[in-house]
Parts: sequence; structure tokens; C-alpha cells
Amino acid sequence: MTRSTPTRQGDPQPPGFEACRRHRCAAVLVALALLGGSTRRAAATPGAPEASGPATASPNSTLPVSCDALTTLRHVTCELGTRLPAIEDAIVVVQTSRGGPDGTKQQQLSQRVGNLLRSYVRAENGNVAATLSTAQFRARRHRHLIWLQPVLDAGRLDVTLDVYESKRGFWERVKSTAPGPLHHDFATGPLDPEIRSFIPTRPLVVTSVHVAKLPVPRAYALACGDVDADSALDIAVADRHSIVVGHVVADRFESTASTLWADVAPVAPAPLREPIMMLSVPRGGGLEVGSTDRSGGRGLNGKLSVVRDEDALLPWPGVGCVPRSGLGLSGKAQPCSPGREPPSGPPPALTSMARAVVDTIAGDSTVDGDGKPMTVAALRTLDSSEVQLFDSRGHQALIQDAGAQVAVGDLDFDGMPELAVSKNTFDREADSVRVFTWKHPRLEMQFELPVPGGVDAIALCPSEGRTQATLLVSSGDEVWAIR
Repeated sequence: MTRSTPTRQGDPQPPGFEACRRHRCAAVLVALALLGGSTRRAAATPGAPEASGPATASPNSTLPVSCDALTTLRHVTCELGTRLPAIEDAIVVVQTSRGGPDGTKQQQLSQRVGNLLRSYVRAENGNVAATLSTAQFRARRHRHLIWLQPVLDAGRLDVTLDVYESKRGFWERVKSTAPGPLHHDFATGPLDPEIRSFIPTRPLVVTSVHVAKLPVPRAYALACGDVDADSALDIAVADRHSIVVGHVVADRFESTASTLWADVAPVAPAPLREPIMMLSVPRGGGLEVGSTDRSGGRGLNGKLSVVRDEDALLPWPGVGCVPRSGLGLSGKAQPCSPGREPPSGPPPALTSMARAVVDTIAGDSTVDGDGKPMTVAALRTLDSSEVQLFDSRGHQALIQDAGAQVAVGDLDFDGMPELAVSKNTFDREADSVRVFTWKHPRLEMQFELPVPGGVDAIALCPSEGRTQATLLVSSGDEVWAIR
């Protein structure tokens, strides 16, 4: 079947044109002219200069979207889709992804990228192809080809998008000098559990322990993340007097920012003998801090200046905030500032702990292997040796003989949460860190590492491109980086 193309100025006139004019086919000529002008405007759009600034909904998009607070795959494809200019009759073809370790499910990852892009762009599914020439052959019955090239590199997913005008006829494709794309774009993001589900997992084992001196005599809280939003991980530590952020270089801690608790929040009316402190690095940078020594929680920026006041609430990482209660904290999670709730909300079973007094809280808001948001919360009630676990899908579990130091995260980025807990002992020389994987409904212990100096705080770092995240443990005036 052949397709007709509209007549443009300067093109040879088709047979019958003069006859049509002589017979006063005015209506037909006007329709052809309007169709030709409309097509020329649509065809010129892909060649227009790319817009700068934040992403906005594309004319091809199925609905207005925001690309914030999404998984990496959705964020990357959203950015590409919303920046794509208006094109007609397009087909999406994805190159087989490259990079990653042996055994990576390249075909499935490429299909996921293409399917997600088509949720933002009206285009036909051209599946996966190994080469651009194969993709162009599949696009021969369409006006435009959207060519995606995903690459796994250094702990990130890079996706390049190019839009080509299709060559429909056989001789047109043969004689083509392969002109460049009408539109070119690029987006990238860190690996997360959804992407890691396409990559083979490795057993969680300790391969190295790096020890460095802390800038404080004893750290009551630890956190790890990109505090100053410079794309490099920071370590945040706090004692009863100060909060310090920096990096470990060789065997020492180099501070990049610090502040005093006295400059952050007033003293609490009734401080505890042993404070309960919380540090958390939210997505987008900054630091959330709280201590039973102080009147409430605070939100700090990358320079550790106060930008948000949580009144009498302390941050519960990944879950929300909690108020003081007696000699500890309340087990009732509640929203912090508006707009800062976790995507999946706090675990519903936490309502049963509303009247409990707890001395330990930990949590994480992440995604599973299917890219669906999930919140995991952990707490230990006062004078108990059991850590109770809850998730936003209604699962619950218990860890016996658990101390007051707990951290929650995904160490191997497989979509199943890990929990690191200290031992329930007053003998610091007998202390240790145990790491469990929560494989519903059971808890599977991965390893136990003795910490003869005692465990004062635990934190899990985000991905740095490794197949396993870094586990941080503070012991006296030292910090251990466990990989």
C-alpha cells in the first residue's frame, strides 16, 4: 500500500493538478493546502531548539506529570518524555541495554525503559533492537523513530534519546546519507532496587572494615547521605553538644560543616540521662535532626542552618515524626511538615503502638523490585529486648535479643530490606552488629560482626555504584565503614 504525501511549494505538481484546477476543484485545493501547511508545521516542530529550564508536560504526553519523587526508571523516562517536542506517528524502539555485570537482564531492562517512556508519549511499541539500522527498518511505516539507548555505568542508569525522521521507501533508505537526529536528549539517575532487580545479587558478606577517628568523643547518632547536594556522600555525626558533617579520608574524619545544638534548638524541659538522638538525610539534601535533650526536631540545610521547625517532634527516618512520651518516645508516627510524608505512608499496624513508650526507632522509605513504594519501620519498647518490625503492606516481624541501636535500609538493593541491630548487652566488649534480611515472613541473618568497643550508633549509606551499600557503626571515638 502506498501513502500519499501533501504537496509543498516547489515540488513537482501531481498528474491531474491542472485538470482539477480547470474544473474548479477549489474545495479540494484548499483542503490540500491546509493539510500541507499543517503537516509542514508538525514536521518542523522536532527540529525546533530544545527548551531549557524545568521539565514540563510534552504535547505528546498522555497527562500532565511531575518528575519528582519517582523511582529512577520513572524519573529518567519522565524527564525524557516531558522534554520531547511534538511529533506525529512515532514508534519507540530501545537498544538492548549495555553495561552491568554478567547475568544482567538486559532485554527486560530495555523493555521496561521503552514501556515507561510510552506512558508519557503517544507512540507505538517497537520493542528492543540491537542496532539503529534495525530500528529504522521497523520505523519504515511511521513518520518518526524514537531511539532509546540505556547504559548501566558506575552505579547509574544513563539513557540517551534521539528522534529520527523515518525513510519509508526501500530506495530512500538505501540512498540515505544517515542524517542526524531531529531531537537529542539525555537523562541519568542512580541505581535503585527497581533497576537492581535486573542485576544478579551477591551474598551479603563482609569484605572490608575501614576504621577512622571521629571528631566527637562519642557519637549518639549517625546518618549517611548527600547532605550538601554535591553528588557525594557525607557522614553526619552528633553528640550531646554538636552536629558535624564530613567525609572519611584515610584514617581520619574531615569536617565540612558543623553546628552546636545550642544554635539549633533550645534545651528540653526534662532531658533524659542518656539522650535519644535521630539524624536523617532526606532526598534532595539537608539534614533532619532531633534529640530528647532539645525541645524538638529541626530541618537543616547543607550548611547546617535551621530552615524548618518541627516543634516538639523528632524525625523518624522514612516514616514521619514522633513526640516525646515519658522516659522515651511515643510509638505513634505522625506527619512532619506538610508535603514530607513517605509515598506509601506509615505502616498501618503502627497504630497499635500509639500508646507505647519506645527507646529506639528506625525506618526507611524505599521501593521494591517492581518499583512500588514501601515503608519499613522498626521500634523497641522501653525495657524490652525485642525490635518490632512493620511495613506499609501489613507485614510484621520480631528480632530477639536486640539492643538499642537499629538501622533499616536495603544493603544489596534487591528490594528486600535489611536490618542492622546491636546486641542486647551492658558489656561493651561483648557487643556486636547483626544484619538480617526481611524475606517475608521470615528474617534471615546474613552476618554478625563483633564490635569490642561497643555499638553507639548505626547507619546505612545509599548506593555508591557498588553492589553492596556501606554500613556505618560508631564505637567510642571511632567510626567503622563496613563493606
